[in-house]
Amino acid sequence: QVSRVCDQVSRVCDQVSKVCDQVSRVCDQVSSVCDQVSRVCDQVSRVCDQDSRMCDQVSRVCDQVNRVCDQVSRVCDQVSRVCDQVSRVCDQVSKVCDQVSR
Repeated sequence: QVSRVCDQVSRVCDQVSKVCDQVSRVCDQVSSVCDQVSRVCDQVSRVCDQDSRMCDQVSRVCDQVNRVCDQVSRVCDQVSRVCDQVSRVCDQVSKVCDQVSR
């Protein structure tokens, strides 16, 4: 009975771990893209003549992208924290299951 529960928990933990790894990779990629966009926006804002309409549009788009990137970053941080906590719980359960199975 206990071993069956342990097997199930182990499977769930493995799946969660895989999902967390994938999310982490996606978050890293998004962060990289956001950094690049931010650099481009900085460069454009430096060379831009602030009076031009196009510069205004670019500035607005950059602001929006920055806002989205900030939100994504916060979500990624929260997911990362949850994944860390789940990982710790899974490790503890795994230890208990090892001891019980002996």
